[in-house]
Amino acid sequence: MLPIENAIVDAACATLRSALDPSSWMLVPAGVPLTLGASSVVAKTLVLTVSPALMRRVAEEYAGEVEAARFRRYVTSPQVLVRTTWVNELVHRYLFERAVCKKRDNDATRFLETEIGKELYFLCHERHRQLDRPSLVEAHTPVVRRALQHLEKHLFEAGVLRDLPRVTGASRSTLLRTFRRELGESPLAYLRTRRLDEALMLLKSRHLRVSEVSALVGYRNFAAFSHAFRERFGMRPSDVLSVRGP
Repeated sequence: MLPIENAIVDAACATLRSALDPSSWMLVPAGVPLTLGASSVVAKTLVLTVSPALMRRVAEEYAGEVEAARFRRYVTSPQVLVRTTWVNELVHRYLFERAVCKKRDNDATRFLETEIGKELYFLCHERHRQLDRPSLVEAHTPVVRRALQHLEKHLFEAGVLRDLPRVTGASRSTLLRTFRRELGESPLAYLRTRRLDEALMLLKSRHLRVSEVSALVGYRNFAAFSHAFRERFGMRPSDVLSVRGP
């Protein structure tokens, strides 16, 4: 269960109580009562069902990395998990496919469901090993926090940088200075890096062709995408598809 956009939701599941916000999501075991209360004026919430069939699909897709029996154990306990950047992007893409495109049980939704399930497993596994990953929301000033939330929410949209001054309530010069001070780079550099990182993840999934990934992450020119990808990772996008995991 995940609040979406900037919603804040008070959630109570068994003995677990938490205020869920853009940095977190909650795993609710089947059959365990859940109570929700809105802490923000608008509290849109997305609920995803992790079915036995989905857990089997994740275990098959990531054989050798995901243990089916361990996955089944993880989903029996309520947990509040960190919402990583990749989880956030997956959830918004899934919401777009289901709510806007009205699609279900097609290649796109199955891929997104599998990736969400895989992330759920690894976040639970890392929690079990006490190796939590950083959340989407870090200890930044409000200006940078609002900028990051907007960039992550609209990561692949063409006009995402243009809207930053309005979204953050800061001038372009103030935003640029604050962003560089806290993150060590400009919003444009951050956006390019994030898009390339997501491109790498999409290529590793082997569900999309290189040209499709290039277009999805905002590159109209394939040669420019290939050059930027090689500059960041030291290899061509096609090289990722030729490397098989263990």
